[in-house]
Amino acid sequence: MIKYCQISLKILILSFVASYSFAQTNYMQVDFPDVSQFTNLITTNATLSKFEYGPPGYMDMVRTQATNGGLLRALRATPFSPNPETLYIQITFSVEEISVADVNALYFYSGENFSPTNSTFPANSTLFSRFSVDFLASSFVIHDIQTNKKSNPLPLHTPVTVTWLLNNSADGQIYRKPETAANPQYKVMPGKYDLWINDELVAYEASAYPGAGAYTTTKLSNFEIRFWTGVGRIRFANLRIRDITNILLLRNDN
Repeated sequence: MIKYCQISLKILILSFVASYSFAQTNYMQVDFPDVSQFTNLITTNATLSKFEYGPPGYMDMVRTQATNGGLLRALRATPFSPNPETLYIQITFSVEEISVADVNALYFYSGENFSPTNSTFPANSTLFSRFSVDFLASSFVIHDIQTNKKSNPLPLHTPVTVTWLLNNSADGQIYRKPETAANPQYKVMPGKYDLWINDELVAYEASAYPGAGAYTTTKLSNFEIRFWTGVGRIRFANLRIRDITNILLLRNDN
C-alpha cells in the first residue's frame, strides 16, 4: 500500500510539473489595445505625438513632426510586485512608417524610480539597462547601447520579437532559446543581460548598471518605452514581462 501511494504521488508530481510552472511571476501581460497595465501613457504634445489603438489588437506610438514634436512614454512606474530579481521581457512590434530618420528614436528602459511627472531622460543611476531603435531611411535597427552592437537592418511592416533577459540576482540564470528547445543552451550571469532580436543574439552577457550606476535590490522594478525623436509610426502587438525563474517549466500554450 505504501509503495502504491509513493508511485501515485510521483505520477501526480510529474504530471503537475509537465503542465505548470513553479512560482513563475507574470509582472505584465499587455493584451493590446487594453493598456491598463501601464501606469501612465504620456504625451508632451497631444497634437503632434499620440497613441492610437485598433483591432485585432495593437497600440501605435506616432510622432508627426521632428522639431518640437513632443515625446511619448508608455510607463510602468508602480514597482513590480513581488520585487523581481530577474526579468524575461518579450516585445513584439513593427515599424510601420519612417518619415524622418534618426538614431535612438525609441528607447526601452528597465530600472527603478521612473517618474511619470518628469520626462527628462532617466539618470544612469536609475537604470539596469536600456536599448534603442534607430530609424534608417527605409528600415530600422535595434541598438544595444551598452555594447554599441546593432541588429541587422529590419524591414518596415514586419513584426519582430525582442527577447530581453536581465539578471539582478546573485546567481546565474539558465534559459532556453527558443523556449521549445530540448535543453537550456544559455546562461545570463549576475549583473548581466542578453538581448535577442528574433533569433539573432545581439548582446550576450552585456554589463548592466550603465555609467556610474550600481546594484540595488529594486533595479528591475520599473519599465518604460519612450518615442522621443524621428518621425514615424511604431506598432506594438505584444508585451509580456515575467521572471526567468522556472522559465524552463513554462507551459507551451502560455
